[in-house]
Amino acid sequence: MECDGEERHISECRFGDHEAHADRHLCSGTEKAGVICRKTSRACEEFQYHCADGECIHVNNLCDGLHNCRDGSDEDASACSAPLQIRLADGEDPRSGRVEVRHKGVWGTVCDDHFGREEARVVCRMLGYGSATSVARVYNGTTDYRGSGPVWIRFTAGDRCSGSEDSLEDCVSSDLWQHDHYCSHAEDVAVTCALGYDDEEDESESSSVNQTLWRVNKYRIMFFLQLWICT
Repeated sequence: MECDGEERHISECRFGDHEAHADRHLCSGTEKAGVICRKTSRACEEFQYHCADGECIHVNNLCDGLHNCRDGSDEDASACSAPLQIRLADGEDPRSGRVEVRHKGVWGTVCDDHFGREEARVVCRMLGYGSATSVARVYNGTTDYRGSGPVWIRFTAGDRCSGSEDSLEDCVSSDLWQHDHYCSHAEDVAVTCALGYDDEEDESESSSVNQTLWRVNKYRIMFFLQLWICT
């Protein structure tokens, strides 16, 4: 069979004389032809990557060593080897907002499953807010921080941060990051990297300070009591 590519139906292609060339038209079951029909689109679903030629592929197929886009744009070296980027979006100030990460060249969000203060501390540290006067908290207010794009990271009970890591990649390997359709954007996590003292971190310090103040006041009371007796 031979086609020009402009035919509207396979019957319009040219076919050879099978009877005259029977010895050359013996095909086994492993020689069956197969095709993949692809179409271009102006927009893709949030879990899809928009190839340069207009095709849509799943984001989990990015940078997997296979050319899922006909033009190969899904294996772009600059995107696949780019370091992790992170930002806070749509917050009231630069220190608060929805957590977004750029993975494999695509910006996405983080699910709030098993995301606590320890994970928030790592996020704030990555953003340069890791000083002793920074407080990392998961936002739990009324603002809707739903984002778009893939949900790249979903923490589990066995894969979490201790709070001392320098990057989220130290908590869960980026090789395991993928959009698994488990979380919706209603679960996008937001954090606040505020200035102040961390209540949990300073609890022991505050206790020590209170004990010192009690001892000082106790000695003052004893001094004035002795002074009153002597008088």
